[in-house]
Amino acid sequence: MDFQPTNSRALATRNKSNEAGKLPRVQSFNPKLAALTNRYFGIDLENLDSMSDEQLAAYADMAKDAKRWQEIIPILEKHFQEIIEGQLAREQFYAEVQKTATQAGKKIDSNILQTYLAAKGYDLHLKVMSQKAYNGAARLDAEHRSAVQIELTDFQSYLQLVTHRHQKQEKAISGRVAQQKENEEIREQEQEQRQYRKDLLQNGTQAANKNRQRRRGGMGGIFDFFNGR
Repeated sequence: MDFQPTNSRALATRNKSNEAGKLPRVQSFNPKLAALTNRYFGIDLENLDSMSDEQLAAYADMAKDAKRWQEIIPILEKHFQEIIEGQLAREQFYAEVQKTATQAGKKIDSNILQTYLAAKGYDLHLKVMSQKAYNGAARLDAEHRSAVQIELTDFQSYLQLVTHRHQKQEKAISGRVAQQKENEEIREQEQEQRQYRKDLLQNGTQAANKNRQRRRGGMGGIFDFFNGR
């Protein structure tokens, strides 16, 4: 296998270096790898042979900076590790606190809700009790008015019944008095008739009429009393 460069550019460069009295071009140079080296590490291998001393001195500065970073990096790694672990601990701490607070907050909210519902239920219970008390008082008042009305009606009925009995008794007494007057008049008339007939038969017409008038004059007071005159 032939490892020598075959492109004309590499050959021209090598020939030019030889002509200038310099070292030949590096044979293991690869443009793709050189580009990668330049992109990742800032080392320009493609133009390295043509660089001046001042340009090459920049690599010395880069080397010093790299050495400084080699000294700094372990320290920074420790610091950064502590920073990262501290920040992670803080994040976990805040997350756990908020998680615990959220769970506790849910329980508190549930307790608040239960307390609110209990208070609301008690308020509704008081409203029901108030309505029951109003209804009960209204029923008692209605029953009282009904009882008073019944008692009044019963009393008025009693008075009417007493009045009716009294009127009935008065009517009965009045009837008895009228009947008694009528009976007395009938008896008087019958007695008068019998006496007149007797006088008529014994003493004749004139004597009988005269005696009738005399008897009627004596009985007038009695007739007048019963007749209301």
